[in-house]
Amino acid sequence: MKKKERKALGSYCRKIADKLELRDWWVSTKVGDPGGPERADGKRWGASSDSVPGQKHVKLVFDPECRDWHREELRQTACHELIHAHLAPLCEMARVDLAPHLADQAHHLFNAAFTRHLEFAVDALADAIAPHMPLIDWGKAKDDED
Repeated sequence: MKKKERKALGSYCRKIADKLELRDWWVSTKVGDPGGPERADGKRWGASSDSVPGQKHVKLVFDPECRDWHREELRQTACHELIHAHLAPLCEMARVDLAPHLADQAHHLFNAAFTRHLEFAVDALADAIAPHMPLIDWGKAKDDED
């Protein structure tokens, strides 16, 4: 992905964040390996988000292949990852605040189930919201560049 395309992706994520009422959040966008836990279906994650505890700062990482995705897929993914920012404090409560009050095995089980069901909810919210958001404008088509 070229520098101007990374810049377009960052500007796009900022625009979507503003529309999702994350105007007072710092949104860092990076292109690289999104990492994450292994998926049950064996596929790679296309993107990830990590909110900094105690700060309004969300770090987004997109797979370099996102430039070749359908723009609708990128829009849904950007919405999905940014919705996670709104729910980050809730996740911190489940991950951190409950830990001292539950046995390790119980906390692990609760956190795994909480995370799994939260992903279903975030994905459904993104599916509902994304069609109302703009599509990314990459600028000049890749084929037009010589």
